[in-house]
Amino acid sequence: MVLLGGLNYRAPTPEQGSDLVELRIELFGNAHKELYNASGVTLEQLLRVKHNITYSGRLKCLDGVCDSGDYYWHIFVNGKPANMGIKAYTIKPGDKIALRFTG
Repeated sequence: MVLLGGLNYRAPTPEQGSDLVELRIELFGNAHKELYNASGVTLEQLLRVKHNITYSGRLKCLDGVCDSGDYYWHIFVNGKPANMGIKAYTIKPGDKIALRFTG
């Protein structure tokens, strides 16, 4: 269990099924998937559990990979481009979130 600022995240169990939040980080053709028991928190709060992020109006850096030239972090929620930033988006049970570093 990871406790951060009153947020409680536990390792998921198989019986939790569709309530899990999937976070997928895609970087130059490689993908890493994480599952969380989390809802009702912002995407920023979720990311800060395991990742080092820099935010300045939008996600600038994730674990040392930062915007550079033509490459940026793009956020997708349930297969669609996010229409708000990581500070504003509140996670819902079953969300599938993808962070893609692409040009």
